[in-house]
Parts: sequence; structure tokens; C-alpha cells
Amino acid sequence: MISICQSSYLYGIVGKIVSLLILILMMPGLFFAKSSTPQQLQQPPRQTADAYINLLREEKDTAKAAAHLRELKPLAQKINQPYYWGKYHWLQGRVANAKQRYVQALRSYFAAIPYLQRKQTYNHLSAVYLDLGSLYARLRNHHKAIEYYHNGLYFGKQAANRNTPQLVMLYAYLAQSHEQLYQFKAALKYLNTGEKLATAAQSPRGLCEILSEKGRLLQAQQQYSAAFTALQRAQTLAYKHRFRQFEMQNLQALCLLELYLGKPDAAWNHALRQQQLARVLRDSTYLIISNHLLARTFFKRNQYDSAFQYNSLALKMTQDADTSKRRIHLFQAAIVEKQGDLEKSWFHLEEASKLVATKNDLWEEINVLRNEEELRQKIEAKLNGEKALRKWLLYGCGLLLFLGLGYWIRARFKQQSNRLLSAQNEVIEGQKLELEEMSQMKNQLFAIVSHDLRSPLLSMRVVLDTLKKLAPTDSERPWWMERLYQQSAKTGLLLENLLCWANLQMNNYFVEQERFLLLPLVQEVTEAVALVYADKSIQVSIQIDNDLEMYGDPAMIRMALRNILANACKFSDEGQSVLVSAVQTGGHVSISIQDQGMGMDCAQLDKALHGQLRRDGTKGELGLGIGLSLVRRFIEHQGGSLEGESEPDQGCTFTIVLPQQNFQYSPENLNIG
Repeated sequence: MISICQSSYLYGIVGKIVSLLILILMMPGLFFAKSSTPQQLQQPPRQTADAYINLLREEKDTAKAAAHLRELKPLAQKINQPYYWGKYHWLQGRVANAKQRYVQALRSYFAAIPYLQRKQTYNHLSAVYLDLGSLYARLRNHHKAIEYYHNGLYFGKQAANRNTPQLVMLYAYLAQSHEQLYQFKAALKYLNTGEKLATAAQSPRGLCEILSEKGRLLQAQQQYSAAFTALQRAQTLAYKHRFRQFEMQNLQALCLLELYLGKPDAAWNHALRQQQLARVLRDSTYLIISNHLLARTFFKRNQYDSAFQYNSLALKMTQDADTSKRRIHLFQAAIVEKQGDLEKSWFHLEEASKLVATKNDLWEEINVLRNEEELRQKIEAKLNGEKALRKWLLYGCGLLLFLGLGYWIRARFKQQSNRLLSAQNEVIEGQKLELEEMSQMKNQLFAIVSHDLRSPLLSMRVVLDTLKKLAPTDSERPWWMERLYQQSAKTGLLLENLLCWANLQMNNYFVEQERFLLLPLVQEVTEAVALVYADKSIQVSIQIDNDLEMYGDPAMIRMALRNILANACKFSDEGQSVLVSAVQTGGHVSISIQDQGMGMDCAQLDKALHGQLRRDGTKGELGLGIGLSLVRRFIEHQGGSLEGESEPDQGCTFTIVLPQQNFQYSPENLNIG
């Protein structure tokens, strides 16, 4: 289990030095008693409490930590704030935990939680739950440990300034507890999460810790290649940032892994590097471990004399009767057995038996040592099998890739062929529709020319024949001349509409916009239409301001007004009136033409606006049925709209709405349908 003190080793030295300086300055009689008064040198209680807290967090000597704790308690009573009481109980739990007084440690930790929750110091709450989980993990209650680790993660993530190394440590401890419960997938998941967090936060210490734990976990799952990669990364980080404790741990794990894989030379290099570091740091524990690992590497090389020498050295340095000493005795027995000295082998077995509870454990470890070569052979066979399996899988993947590539090329070629055929079909279908539209336009044009223009021309011929027979002084001659003028004007209007319709069908109309006064144009159109329908005595009224200007194509607007005004006169009875008005609202000009004629229902109005309604006037006047459709399309051509209102026998009101600003024309603005 990774200790909390080791995780803050470098920062602890600096914090301890600063705290000692503060405590020295708190002693008024030590250096400045003769020159200053106690009131001048007395530190505030909070500053003194903070100094003791920093000392307690970094102190490794339990006796000194207990003394600092006794000094902190009256300061916490004097300050009497939840934050300092929470810190006091938390550090009290740490001291009790170090003294292996676990019940007292649990009481102190649980006492600290309400104070820290009240102050909402989430990082310290996370640290308390971390210590609680570590304590339960030491007591082999890993389910409870996982619960408190999760609480620590929750409060650590709630903190405004997250303590990333502490969160990484929580993920590492969660993985250790899940590993103890044989929940390897969950352990690996938390290690991967911790690795991402440490990488994102650029925390090399946390990343090194996570990778070390990940390597040991993968080694326990016999994923040796992945374990070696993780441990190698951890070793690189530890060497780069001079994390000596982590470096020795990683060297030990790498050495054992190389021994399992049957690579004693590489294992010997790792053990030798660990021995050198242990001597530099004067760490007797890792010096014993390194000597034992060197003995195992020589044993693997069948160099039993060197193995005996290093293992004997490790045995001499081992003082406590712990598991490591028992393991060294067992290995020493195996070495001297290989050397042929059975009496010494029995001696070391007897010594090892004194250090274990049952002989079953002893013989189990002896069997493990004796069958190590068999285990190595099994590992090699497994690795060879995995290598062959990977080879066949690679061949299979290559074959599948080749077949998939061929299928993809074939599907791609087929898709492109289908796309080309679809494009050709679309072109052919478009040409077909275009030809059908041209044929329909031709038939419609022939029908208009043969029917709608034939009757006006025949009427004009009759009038001309009559005028030819009349004498120049005949009183009826002016009446017939008036009829001839009206008929020719109506025929001209039909021809103009027909020409505009043909231009629209062929997209051969161009807008020429300019600014002009509306009233003169309306007066011009009104006078022309009034002459055509003079026989009906239609009264046309105009309500337009003299200075009303608009922006558009005058010829197009003139044609639109002439068509609507001609329809109003054509479908009105004699003596009725027509009103032409215009107003400017916002950025638009609205021109309305209202008549009192025969009117139409909503269905007829919709057909008329789309060129699908043909009706004769009140006196049998002929029409093409395309006038309102032309007007609508010309108005939309300029960015405007045509609105119509009508009821049977109540007349019609058509309103042209045009923008006052420049409208950019494009062929898409014109709806040919």
C-alpha cells in the first residue's frame, strides 16, 4: 500500500522547514527576549495553529507528532472554529493510525467529518475519506474501503481548487482494493481513469504511481507485455523526475517480471540499479531486497555460489522475524540444496519454519521455488502459443482485409456506375420534360393565335368593310371609327400579353429598374384603358399623392396596371366606377385597383392568379386568361407580390405590393410555373 507521506515526500521537506521557522519565531524568549516585549513577539493563534498543522502533516516520528498534537488542542479551543477542530480530529486520527490504535483513529476521523462538512473544505474532506479507506484496507475490509474512497472522490471533485495528486491517489487505492477482491476489470478501469487525470494535469508523481500499480495489476493477470510497458513508463518517469522511492519499487517489479519471463540478465541489471539507489539513499529495506533479487538472478543463471553469497548478505541484514526473512531462508535452502549441502538446506528450512504459523505454508513456498523452472517453461509455452495465435490472427485479418477491400472496390465501382446511370437518366428525364413543355407551349401558342386573335381580326375586318361602303360624309362613320380604334387597342393588349408570356416562358425578360413618380404612370395607363372601354362609360378615380415615388421597372409596372385595370373595366357593367389608390407603408408601396363588377369566388380567384381561368367580359369581350398570371409573375420578378380579394357580384380588389429598395434580380426569382 502506498503511504500518504511518501506521496508528498518532496513537498514535506519544504513545509517542515517553514513550520520550524515559524515555531522558532514564536518563542519570544529564545532570541529576542532582551530587545522586545512578549506582546510584540506573540504570534496570532491561527498562524500558530497552521504551523502545528503543517508540522503534523509531515512528521513521521509518532512521539513528536503526539507532542505537536497536544500543543494544537488548546489553540483549536481558543480559536473555536469548525475548520481547526476538523483539522485537529483528522490529524489526531492520523497519529492514532500510525500508532496502530485503529479504533481511536476511526473515532477521530468520524469526528472530523462534520466540522469539515460545515466549513465545506472539500479537499480536506477528501483527504479524511482517503485515510478512512486506507485504514479499512489495512484491516482487510476492502468493501468498506471502496465506499470511503468513492466518498473521497466525490468531495475531491466538488472542490473549487482540485487536489489532483490526491484524486490520482484515490484512484490508485480504489484499484488496489478492487484487486484484493479479484475485481480486475474494475481495478484496471480506475487505473486508466487515474492515468488520464494525471496526464491531463501534468502530474508526473501521480502518473508514476498509477503506472506502477497498473504494471503490478497486469502482471498479476499474466498480461506480461502490457505490464512491462506500464512499468517501463513508470520507471522512465521516476528516473527523469528523481522519484527515488518509486524508482526502487519499479526496479523491483521489473526484476521479478524479467525473472518470470526467463530473462535473468535483464533482471540482474534492474536488481543492480536498485542496489545502487538503496546505497545512495541508505535505505536498508531496499538494500536487503536488492541483494535477495541479485541472488535470485544468479540462481536463475545456475551460478549458485554467487546466489548464496548475495542471499547470505541479505539474510545478515534482515533483523526482524518477518515474511521477507522467512522468504530469504527458503531461498537459501534452495541454493544450498543445489550446491549439494543437504544439512545446511535443512538448517535453513528449520529457521524458516520458526517464522511461519504452519508448515503447509513452508512446503508450499518450497514447492513454488522447486517448480519455478517448470513454471517458466509453461510461461514460455503459453507465450509461444500466443505468438502463433497472433500470427494466424494476423493472417486471417490480412485475408479479411483483402476480401473486404475487393468487396469495397466492387461496391464502389457499382455505386459510381449507378450514380452515372442515375445522372444520365435525370438528364434524359429533364430533356424529356423540357421537350414536353416546349411542345405544350407550342400548342398553346398555336391555340391562342388561331382562336383568340382570329376573332378580333375578323371583327376589325367587318368594321373596315363597313367603313369602305360608307360615304366620307356619312354620320355613322365616326362611330365605326371609334369601334375600329377600340378593337385595335384590345387586339394590341392581347398581342402585348402574348409577347410577355412568350418572353417569360423562355426566360428572355430583363428588369430595368429606376426611380419614378407613380401618379403620371397611373394617369397614362388609365387614359389608355378608358379609351379602349369608352363605350361602357366606366368612371376611373385615382387617389395617389403627387410626390409618391417608387423604385422598379416602369414598363413592367405599366403592363401590370394595364392588365388589372383592363380586367376591371371588362368585367364591370356600364356606368360603374373603378378606384385606383396607392399608399406607402414602411419600405413598400401598395397599389390597389378596386372595381364593382361581376367578381368571383375563391376557387376562381386562385385559378385566375395562375392563368387557368378564361371568362368573357360583360359585353362578350374576349381574353387569353393569362393576364393576372403574367402580372403576378412580373411583380414577383421585382421582389413584390400580388394580392387579390373578391366575392361574386361584389367586385374585385387587386393590390400590387412592391419594395422601395433595389431588388437584385436572378432567374430563380421568377416562377415560370
